[in-house]
Amino acid sequence: MRDFRFSTVLKTITFALLVIALTASTARATSLIDDPLHGFCGTSASSSTCTDNGTITPTSSLDQFGFYASPDNLTGTDWLIAILVPTNIANSDSFSFTVDETAGSGNTAKNDVTSSLVATVFDSTDGDLETYLGANTGYGITPANTNPQNSWGSLTNLGTSAVFPTITGFNVYLIDLDAATLFKSSSSSAPNAPLLTLGGSPLVAGMEITSFLLGTCSITENGCTPNVATAPSGVLLFTGDPCPLPPCGRSGGEDAVPEPASLLLLGSGLAMVARRVRRKKA
Repeated sequence: MRDFRFSTVLKTITFALLVIALTASTARATSLIDDPLHGFCGTSASSSTCTDNGTITPTSSLDQFGFYASPDNLTGTDWLIAILVPTNIANSDSFSFTVDETAGSGNTAKNDVTSSLVATVFDSTDGDLETYLGANTGYGITPANTNPQNSWGSLTNLGTSAVFPTITGFNVYLIDLDAATLFKSSSSSAPNAPLLTLGGSPLVAGMEITSFLLGTCSITENGCTPNVATAPSGVLLFTGDPCPLPPCGRSGGEDAVPEPASLLLLGSGLAMVARRVRRKKA
């Protein structure tokens, strides 16, 4: 009889502990979002052409790109795109970017949204991007209300050092795309994730692009982090156009393959030169 009672009590305690553990796990999942935003390249996150290498997400093509949420879909009041241009680049404080947003489900398409330059340079003394943006913009971003925190330390831990080993800072350009819904990777193609296209100033090697989704929960949700940031390894690093000069570069717009007419003219010219050489020898 005692064994039966002891077994029953043990089962009851085990069940109660299991319920408590599941409740705590669920509460944590709804109140704390780990590494919620990640950059992708191409038309969807599920078929991204760039890969997170554990430190950053390098890419040589940014024709279209975007950010997806993890572990679940997120909706916010302001979707900020931050473009960081290394100060090593000439005239890095004189760029002018625009962004076109192709509407995904639940989003509004936008054209030529212009960037604004943050007044001061972001360098290693600023610690993390949230502290810097909170001190130099009006968006109220701080490490305390943003997750995950983007501590950039010496500015070399996100991959730009591979392009500029002696980088000392960034000029930061912000674009506010207003309210947006970002989808998790597995659903980024159904429904379609909002896609972005950069315009204005040309892309330069060493540029980094990151993202913040602000106002993701109401003040009535206890423990909810209102702002979410891009995981450091999900930040996009532009490594440079694989063919930067015309005719295959951005100003030329075509692949470096001679046209048939050009080849015909070249062949005719070589044939004429060969005939003249033969006549002189004769």
